[in-house]
Amino acid sequence: MRAGWSGRVSAIALFLAILATPVLAEETPVNVVRRLYAEPRAGASDLQTTRLRGLFAAAAARPPSGGALTFDYRLNHEPVARDVTADLSFVETRSGPTRADVDVSLVDDRPQRLVYTVVREDGAWRIDDVRSLGEPSWLLSALLKGDIH
Repeated sequence: MRAGWSGRVSAIALFLAILATPVLAEETPVNVVRRLYAEPRAGASDLQTTRLRGLFAAAAARPPSGGALTFDYRLNHEPVARDVTADLSFVETRSGPTRADVDVSLVDDRPQRLVYTVVREDGAWRIDDVRSLGEPSWLLSALLKGDIH
């Protein structure tokens, strides 16, 4: 009889633990881009597609060619000393089942606007490219390939 009671207590404890576990937010293109900004440094990330991570790896293996990425591409300028996450806005401007664009605006001393292309890869949303609409303007994949004009 005691075994039955302890089994019920265990089942109740497990049920309560499941209820107490926070529900994971549905992964969206905007959430993926927000998580990228929470990372400590700009560079290759698990949040990026295999293609984009490969471009980061290839760029790191090449000798510096005029410094294709001498800045934090997430801000379109040198890293700033303060946390700028409160100055960012994220808007999904184009969405579909396998591709979306996320527009990120940064309002600080040098306002910037970046558009992230986010695609489905292996069932998860991943960042595939970034383009700057500010000054200077660029496409991240082109910078990583050394295509600087």
